[in-house]
Amino acid sequence: MQTFDSVVQLFSSTVARFRIATQAGDVYMCAGRTNYLNEERAVVEVDTGRLFALWRAEPNGLHAAQAHGHERTWRRDDKFQHAEEGFQGGKDNPVPLADISCQIGRRRHPIIQKKWLLFERTVGWNEHRFPYVAFTNGVTRTIWLAANGAKYFPVECHVREADRLQELAGLPGGGWKTLDVLVPR
Repeated sequence: MQTFDSVVQLFSSTVARFRIATQAGDVYMCAGRTNYLNEERAVVEVDTGRLFALWRAEPNGLHAAQAHGHERTWRRDDKFQHAEEGFQGGKDNPVPLADISCQIGRRRHPIIQKKWLLFERTVGWNEHRFPYVAFTNGVTRTIWLAANGAKYFPVECHVREADRLQELAGLPGGGWKTLDVLVPR
């Protein structure tokens, strides 16, 4: 993993710390081991542009303004300053990774058959399947990274979605790792 920095003890937790290059300098993020599900939590390093393309496909319109935004609109976001302050903690106080899901959406389109000149009827349905990402946590951190020119950064997702996320938005030649592997007991 290109952004992996080290495993460190922060406060009362053991965490994997990641260093992300930005135009504002290097910033630090982390993912901590918990008492459960460490083997089901994966870290994937994503390409910023590819991640945003998947995010823009999110069908429910959640965080659409951020997903379709750009640097100027992101910097005007109500919580942007909180991310700015959070990233100032440096390596001694890294911010948590964004928590996302990588899903497959479905859209149904009717198949219309014309009958005579004015009438038509639905004779079936076509289903279009498409991948997208949605955020559980970390929208503002993500737009802060994008606004500050981070080309890639790590995110957390469930292991059942990690292969898909790696394929669709991950760094070429990269691979994901579980928290159990990154932060051994």
